Amino acid sequence: MSDAVCNDNCPYYELPNVFTPNGDGCNDLFSAYHDSGSNQNCPIVNVSRCPRFVDAVRIKIMNRWGKEVYTFNSQDGAKSVYIEWDGRDNGGSQLDAGNYYYVADIAFDAVDPKKKTARIKGWVQLIR
Repeated sequence: MSDAVCNDNCPYYELPNVFTPNGDGCNDLFSAYHDSGSNQNCPIVNVSRCPRFVDAVRIKIMNRWGKEVYTFNSQDGAKSVYIEWDGRDNGGSQLDAGNYYYVADIAFDAVDPKKKTARIKGWVQLIR
């Protein structure tokens, strides 16, 4: 018998900084990097950038004046952890092209308490 070994998960979550909701099937959604299927217009996603060991995602997206325009919580209903924001506000209206800012709270499945949560702050450019 050998000593018990406990290896922790390597949690990971990354968001892009540009998306183009123009209906061409490529980068139409602000979403965590993942392979959303085969589309000839889009390059193949680097699998090493895909989310790993993610339990939940909460995100607030604000315009340049700090007004909250979109919120997402993966624990509301059967939503996925990918976000998949289509450039519309909470009321369903299309937002103007421009820069938007976000704060995302991510919960991970990890043993180390320091790796269980992360807060990601950043910006995303919506191009129409």
